[in-house]
Amino acid sequence: MSVANVFQIVKCPITCHSFNKDRSEVAICPNTNEIHIYKKNGNNWEFETALKEHDKLITSIDWAPETDRIVSCSQDRNAYVWKRTATGWEPTLVILRINRAATVVKWSPQENKFAVGTGAKNVAVCYYDERNNWWRSIHINKLRSTVLSLDWHPDNFHLGVGTADSKVRVFSTVTDEAITSNKKIKSVGALISENKISGWVHGVSFSPSGNVVAFIGHDSSISFLYRETNEVITIKNKDLPYLSLLFTDEHHVITIGYDCCPILYEESSPMNWVNMGKLDQSEKKEEVVSNAFNKFRQMDSRGQETNDDSSLPTTHQNTINDIRIYSGTRDNVTSFTTSGLDGKIVVWEFDLATALSKLKI
Repeated sequence: MSVANVFQIVKCPITCHSFNKDRSEVAICPNTNEIHIYKKNGNNWEFETALKEHDKLITSIDWAPETDRIVSCSQDRNAYVWKRTATGWEPTLVILRINRAATVVKWSPQENKFAVGTGAKNVAVCYYDERNNWWRSIHINKLRSTVLSLDWHPDNFHLGVGTADSKVRVFSTVTDEAITSNKKIKSVGALISENKISGWVHGVSFSPSGNVVAFIGHDSSISFLYRETNEVITIKNKDLPYLSLLFTDEHHVITIGYDCCPILYEESSPMNWVNMGKLDQSEKKEEVVSNAFNKFRQMDSRGQETNDDSSLPTTHQNTINDIRIYSGTRDNVTSFTTSGLDGKIVVWEFDLATALSKLKI
């Protein structure tokens, strides 16, 4: 495991980020109501344009690789689909029909619809209405709290939803046939499964096969739901709470959060998941510990405090709140990116064999 590149994009927190298909552009939200798009130039990222339509903080963005469209949602209760044109980026209205903030948005695997989680205790599944040139929504209302996380099943039909009532649910959504025929949907929101943990569900993710649903709670736990047997395996950790997670293949998961570094989990045997440790093996650790010891020794002997490097022994210097695939496929991730409250985007090279050998030393 190694850090390929560290980009100090901005000097403020990055709320969320997403890359285009060839990774030549990245869209970020610098903790504002704007989306900033940066273009890669050599080993640097240069500001290209700002997308301004939202009135309040943008909470989530997602860039569809094949259709080259960006979807964004905000605390202003709106969502927009941004399409590239000859003159720039143009927003298309999304009819969400919600009365609370939109919290998270994600394209479906086939990119013909997307889901928006809200603070109004529902999920809006949105599809394009060509006749009116807008995106129309159908609500899943069988929730009792704010939606914090979403993930689509690889079949493009089922949706995993994590909420602040400490539950993760799997719902059916709009069928592709119904979207193209504009028929009224009656089966949207059918509850497939429901499971409860001991904290807010900050993240949910389907495995590449879709047979396992992983979800993380504010109680520093990670759980794995096996859909065929409906059995749940939960691991309680001593780490700080996680905020997001990513399957690198069917048997490995990376989590990120308040510990400021990625953490690897492995299914060492069927239905037996193990915390393998932190992937950010920084060389600064021993130095920081030594400096801290010397600092307190001088404070004790002289009654004086010395100026010292107070940086964390990790690549990120603050909470990591977003993780994305950078290269590879969903069932074989070879590198991934993280962004956080320190304004950094970090590209991590991920070789499973190398990472496991270092963690076992």
